[in-house]
Amino acid sequence: MDPSTFAVYAGGAAGYYFTTPSGLWRCAILGDSAQRGPDERMTGCQPKTSTDMAVAGAPQVQQFGSSKMGAPNAILVNAVEPARFASLSQALFWRMDGLTPVLPYGETLAVDGFTCNVQESGVSCRSDNTGHGFQFSTNGYVFEYAEASGVAHASPQRAAEPVLGRVWGPHQAGYGEVRPPQVFNGGSPSGMIDGIVWNEWGGPVASGIGEAPNVAVADSVATAPIEPSTVVGYDLGDCDGRWMYKSVVWFFPQNGETFESVRGSRGLDSCEEIPYVG
Repeated sequence: MDPSTFAVYAGGAAGYYFTTPSGLWRCAILGDSAQRGPDERMTGCQPKTSTDMAVAGAPQVQQFGSSKMGAPNAILVNAVEPARFASLSQALFWRMDGLTPVLPYGETLAVDGFTCNVQESGVSCRSDNTGHGFQFSTNGYVFEYAEASGVAHASPQRAAEPVLGRVWGPHQAGYGEVRPPQVFNGGSPSGMIDGIVWNEWGGPVASGIGEAPNVAVADSVATAPIEPSTVVGYDLGDCDGRWMYKSVVWFFPQNGETFESVRGSRGLDSCEEIPYVG
């Protein structure tokens, strides 16, 4: 890829910033990170939100400005040392203007002595000087660089039936499944629709009928009547290598609600949430 597409010079730092096709990770190659020591030149990634790295098996690290150990918020490799997880004081690998370009699957960005690529199996970066590097995804990591396949796949599981989103919290139901009979967000009973019969599945939009608490006509969730509700899965596409309806919403036509009237305020895009590992 042409490095100039990803280049940003602002705030005392110079770098080449990209995001993954799923939007889950923010990454950069930093020729001048404004950090002292070996990390002045480095490459790495952080979550799309300022939270801990949701990578299975990631070790605890010393927290920034503290002697305590805790979860890392970055994975990186600099020009002289081995790759590592770290706790950074800020989102060094974010482009703050919200205009971060996507590095497509199978493509490679090589500049300033570092090389990165994004594949369906995860993100991989290395120092060209030392050969030290990493590859990671939500499923795990290795401190080794993996060459890009050179083949981009916009929808890796398009031949298979799509699933409904992915699990993003504890005690959930239905997410990550094909035609789930129940969808539950894992918290309040108001976040559950049960007994779903899907009328359409596999097309651009999946729709069905189930039963859910109609909170809008009650004083509380506890007193809400269980009434017929329409459920819709939409935003069909790839999310970290899985073909899915990334967003889902349910509503009550008897309340005068429609898909268009509720999707913006009530719809949930589970691909925008950090996947739950637990």
